Amino acid sequence: MNIAFLISAYKDPLELKNLIDALKGEGSYFFIHVDKKVDIDAFKDIVPEYKQECQGLSYTAYRYYVYWGGWNQVRYQKELLRSCIEIGVDFDRIVLITAQDYPLVSREKLFKIFQENKDKEYLTGFNLSKLSYSSPINKNQLNKITRYHFFRDFFSIPKSIQGKICALSYKLLGLLPPMKKPYVTVNKEQKDVWLSSSYFSLSWKCAKYVYECLENKKEYIRYFRWTYEPEELLIPTIIFNSDFARNATIFMVNDYPGLSKLSALTYFNYGKQIQIFDESSHTELVNANTAGGHLFARKFSSDKSAKLIEILKESNDNKPLKFAREFSE
Repeated sequence: MNIAFLISAYKDPLELKNLIDALKGEGSYFFIHVDKKVDIDAFKDIVPEYKQECQGLSYTAYRYYVYWGGWNQVRYQKELLRSCIEIGVDFDRIVLITAQDYPLVSREKLFKIFQENKDKEYLTGFNLSKLSYSSPINKNQLNKITRYHFFRDFFSIPKSIQGKICALSYKLLGLLPPMKKPYVTVNKEQKDVWLSSSYFSLSWKCAKYVYECLENKKEYIRYFRWTYEPEELLIPTIIFNSDFARNATIFMVNDYPGLSKLSALTYFNYGKQIQIFDESSHTELVNANTAGGHLFARKFSSDKSAKLIEILKESNDNKPLKFAREFSE
């Protein structure tokens, strides 16, 4: 079994190494996008590229300045997909995570789970197009897609100034009626807009279909180019308007449930900031796996999470899983 781990990195090279060490072995390929705002050599010194039979690690050829809520989040997703599709390996699955994630199960168990669920799309979707403006929480979600959001990829100005410009633009545009419909039209067909966590795992057929849509369906690009947090919207919208939706999960509620409820693959806690897990979080993470079915968690850091990572290593059986299937590059 061959799995492409697509990883977004922007800090903490040591934690990236912890993640790679937990997942590397036969059938594991790593494709890493490092935010252009940081020094990539700091990552390459600790996690060098390699290519061996049935495994490998490489950094993306193109890098983007990534800001939360901006379009470049989609561009790095597409670049990671391009990198694994063009390498010439017939993967069984892609896994999109960050460098601050860590598996909640052993590598052997992870591969076994994916082997037993070959067609499953680890993605939970929530239909934004069906929402009404009846509650403030729903209105905030609809505003992501019905209003224009500018200036989020201005990497040439300080982040504090950029934030003020974005906020001012949003307030001014908020004085006007909604400027976009809560759906996207593709080939003259109305498509509902779906929201999900930006961390997911897809079958190989689904991943290639998503990439083809990103390349060829320009209506998606025009619609989502100026939305807020498009990395949580564009790919889910593509998938939940396709036949692959039947192998994913739909969250059927009337009001927005919060992003953590829409994460099928990765467990996290959102407050004012995302919780960084430490050794006191071990029971919580065990429950996230056994009760919630999550296979990864975030955020981890190389310093605060060091003891927790050792606990997880000891509790997992890390023997590599062997498969008889062969492939050629």
